[in-house]
Amino acid sequence: MAAAGAVMLLVSLWLHWFEPELSAWETFEVWDIVLAASAVYTLVVAAAELGWWHGPRPGLKLLPVVITVLLVVVVSLINEPPAANGRDLEGGAWVALVGAVLMALGAVLSEARVSLSFEMNRTSPGREGRADVAGDRTPTAASPAPQAPGPGPGVATPADPAGDTTRVAPPPFSAREPREPPLR
Repeated sequence: MAAAGAVMLLVSLWLHWFEPELSAWETFEVWDIVLAASAVYTLVVAAAELGWWHGPRPGLKLLPVVITVLLVVVVSLINEPPAANGRDLEGGAWVALVGAVLMALGAVLSEARVSLSFEMNRTSPGREGRADVAGDRTPTAASPAPQAPGPGPGVATPADPAGDTTRVAPPPFSAREPREPPLR
């Protein structure tokens, strides 16, 4: 989350913060360099935390840096810099604010050791046989889930009151069908 905010902050430095088309690089005296350096530092810390950076680890904590970024952006929105005195805000300033808030939230979650994870599809390739949250095994192609013989297509059941014929249950095993010998 902090890394996404840092990318947004870096992008916002080239967008227009104040009318007429003034970017952060044209408006700020020193704070543009502080914001850029803080965003790069946040990206390095995030990469080190995720194991993507194998270089020297930054020694400072992330939280003081991103709080400083948030303060600089908020103060710049409230009290514009001298080069933008009396000018209206544009989109780049708001992108920077969202980026600074994301950076701060990511740093707070990192300090609290809270992590977020998302799982899109439990049956995606490469996930066969892994235990789910309840500890049950998910069926794989090698070990299909047991199915109870159904009443057949077109017959209404409590699960399918309309008797939908699009889902056809496989026929039950017949003793007359030849079995293959087990592999040794």
